[in-house]
Amino acid sequence: MKPRFVSGLLLLGLILVLVSACQEGGYYSEPPGPEPEGYMPVSPGPPYFYVAVDGLALRAGPSTSTPILTTLRFNQQVEMMGTSDGGWFQVRDPGTGTVGWAASRYLQSYPGSYPRSVPAKRHPATKEKGEPAQEEQAPASAPAPTPAPAHPKVM
Repeated sequence: MKPRFVSGLLLLGLILVLVSACQEGGYYSEPPGPEPEGYMPVSPGPPYFYVAVDGLALRAGPSTSTPILTTLRFNQQVEMMGTSDGGWFQVRDPGTGTVGWAASRYLQSYPGSYPRSVPAKRHPATKEKGEPAQEEQAPASAPAPTPAPAHPKVM
């Protein structure tokens, strides 16, 4: 058991020597000194997002009832300026400087390979002159299945 104890002590000593060498500047590091002239520290900028669909409306307010300012293209980069409670981001188009609101579900933090699909728009019922508007009919529902008995009868 003596050789194991001695080899363990040697290994422990080697580890201590390596740790102390690293703490004393064993690795190369530049000495502290004045920053170069014109040096500006890097500060994080605004987050950028990419349009995930083709033809995203940039609106005047955080609602689909507000006017459209412009239409954004797929993978167009925008700068986030703020958010709303209803799932809208206030963004700025860096190319034109236009600031508006876009639905956050159509923006992503990385460029996409292909545009995501957008749900089809619901068109309101149209009416002819003198005719009332036709209301959408609910789809016919299938009859509800009859529930199976809890315990089968034994005869």
